[in-house]
Amino acid sequence: MPDHRKRVGRWIENLNPEEAVRIQEILSPQLEKLGYQLLGVDEIKRRSIELRDGGRQKISHLSSITTNQKVCCVAGMHRSGTSMVARMLNICGVYLGRSQDLMPPAESNPTGFWENVAFQSINDDILRSFNGCWYAPPARIDVGELLGGRFGHITEKAMLLIESFKEQKVWGWKDPRNSITLPYWSTLVPEVKVIVPVRNPLDVALSLKNRDDIPLTHSLKLWCIYNRAVIENIHKSRRLFVHYERFFSEPELELRKMTEFLGLEVNEKDIQKACKTVNFRYTHTISGLSDLEILSFAGEARELYLEICRSTGYDPEKETVCLPGDLPASLEVISTKEVEKKLLLMEIDSRVNELMQIRMETKNISDRIEKLAQKTRNAEDTLNELRKGLSGLRSYDLPAGACILLGELCIKAALTEEARWYFEKAIQEKGYEVEGLNNMGVLSFLEGDLDRARRCFQMALEKEPENTEARLNLLKLGEMMGAK
Repeated sequence: MPDHRKRVGRWIENLNPEEAVRIQEILSPQLEKLGYQLLGVDEIKRRSIELRDGGRQKISHLSSITTNQKVCCVAGMHRSGTSMVARMLNICGVYLGRSQDLMPPAESNPTGFWENVAFQSINDDILRSFNGCWYAPPARIDVGELLGGRFGHITEKAMLLIESFKEQKVWGWKDPRNSITLPYWSTLVPEVKVIVPVRNPLDVALSLKNRDDIPLTHSLKLWCIYNRAVIENIHKSRRLFVHYERFFSEPELELRKMTEFLGLEVNEKDIQKACKTVNFRYTHTISGLSDLEILSFAGEARELYLEICRSTGYDPEKETVCLPGDLPASLEVISTKEVEKKLLLMEIDSRVNELMQIRMETKNISDRIEKLAQKTRNAEDTLNELRKGLSGLRSYDLPAGACILLGELCIKAALTEEARWYFEKAIQEKGYEVEGLNNMGVLSFLEGDLDRARRCFQMALEKEPENTEARLNLLKLGEMMGAK
């Protein structure tokens, strides 16, 4: 019993005051049985303020730790070079965590993700808490719910994680999901600066198609969602977009942009070492702006891409990537016509995927309709059995009270003829005329015969002038007929 009280109490207190009062009103009998003392709205608000203030005190404590640190996070859309950028920053002195805390390499990223799994886990928790995930992000994240509300346990984990970096002068973390969760992280670490690699949305979509078989249309929408989230959630003075393609032609230029933005002092040796990690070998597509124009559904992504490129000083219409001379033979260099053909085929493939999805949804709907039809058939069988049973009872000399009950049962089962028979039989017995007439009036009303319903209620009143039910029914019926 005590454990129950504690659990219910904590649950109520973690709601916002208005929700808590409403829940208490609905569940008060059950809560009282559990021995939980109900709280007034003022007390709930007081406790809510205490929770929020406690969260603020913890955040204030974190701020005292991070004030003298340089903290950065790498955000941006998946498959945009976030791992490459994180590795370069790591070589230049940004601590990302212990090696055992970093996600191991995979086939899709053989040089490593340079991603701290603890930060990724918290980001996943945040997205799940608001019914989302990385490929279907939530429309909104309520930071208040995370700081002191029902998801406060996530903040406890995040604070412990941030405190584990308190001995580091320069640290950071990389996760594309940061793009969506930045409003939360920037509350915990107000000093954080954000590095955002941006890549041609078509190349991102092709990469996700290859890795996860995600349709091009959905990937392009995700690209817009992720990049818009960064623009809307972080002030431009605290974010830096860098262009993925420029790392292959001018890696040192892009790297120095990042280190200067973060205020890092990096020696020449580490700069050169970091630049050598840029490897074109794992880049399978380099698309131009004209390739985006071919896709009819890429208009929004193209406009946003141009807007971001201009902010970085990169002009995709003029600049081209200088390909290294020692490219592997597996990397195809194809003509413009072949590119157009390939992209058009991919657009067709994307449309086919959408059509298949619609077809699958249609089949699911058809299956549900068939199940409903089966339930309807079962219900009809049940009604037929009920009708037989009720018809069979007619041969018995039933008392009027039983006839009233059976008639009401027939109304619920939509057996109007049977209901009328039972009510007429009840009306014939002295003492049940008024109740029978009232029920007959209700039945007539349900059948749409308002005149007959009125006559039944009037007859009931004539037999018993003080009958409240008949009077109210007649009054409501009069209002309805007058409105018509």
